[in-house]
Amino acid sequence: MRVTQACDASMPRKRVMNSRPAVHWWNDHISNLRKECHRKRRISQRSYKRPNSAVLIAEYKKARHELNKAIKESKSRCWKELIHEVDKDVWGRPYKVVMTHLKKQQMPSPTCPQLLQKIVTALFPQQRSFDYQLEPGELDDIPPVTEEELLEACNRVGNNKAPGLDGIPNIALKTIIKAAPSLFLEAYNSCLKEGTFPRKWKQQRLVLLPKGKKPPEEPSSYRPLCMLDTAGKIFERIIHQRIDAVVDPPRRQSVWISERTIDPGRNQSGC
Repeated sequence: MRVTQACDASMPRKRVMNSRPAVHWWNDHISNLRKECHRKRRISQRSYKRPNSAVLIAEYKKARHELNKAIKESKSRCWKELIHEVDKDVWGRPYKVVMTHLKKQQMPSPTCPQLLQKIVTALFPQQRSFDYQLEPGELDDIPPVTEEELLEACNRVGNNKAPGLDGIPNIALKTIIKAAPSLFLEAYNSCLKEGTFPRKWKQQRLVLLPKGKKPPEEPSSYRPLCMLDTAGKIFERIIHQRIDAVVDPPRRQSVWISERTIDPGRNQSGC
């Protein structure tokens, strides 16, 4: 919670925007004319039935005419440039402009609550919960998480991976862990001592990616991506490292030599 508050106070959360790439004929001059045209349109709309409304409307129409004129001139000029460039570089900018218009439109993600419920139910079927009863004193033998374990698990986390519901970037969390490891050691060791995995770290941010030319109402038409909080993934990686050390100890690891797998526990002479 404190890490989330610190990140919110120091940097804004990234907003997901469905922004479209600028067209090839767009430039800064047109952008400024567009802003000025919108500004004068708002002023003229607010001056409805006022003495100077006619003057403001005329100014807006003039700004709109200048914007349309600049767009028309820019389109004509850029079209001539594209025709000239296509003779020099077939796979250059003209090809990219054409392919942008011919690119297939992806199926949008579903927004209907009923459809979302249907998709989630099919992709994530309910499993019967397993209630494991710990024996008295069973947790006493678990050693606490060391700083070496924490930093090793932290270093294996990618910097550019998408964050979970807490919105904390991986690079920010890794920096905090390296600066104040005791804060996380206390939290992780408390979880080990109590034998719990916080429910918040089990909650996922779900993104449904359309697979392509498939009916949008079918759950099989989507590929789910689930983003977990990185703090929980680091704790999970620490537990995984401990289990892996028991299940697959180093003495049973194979050695790769000269493109052949050699198991030190076996006699290579065949005797």
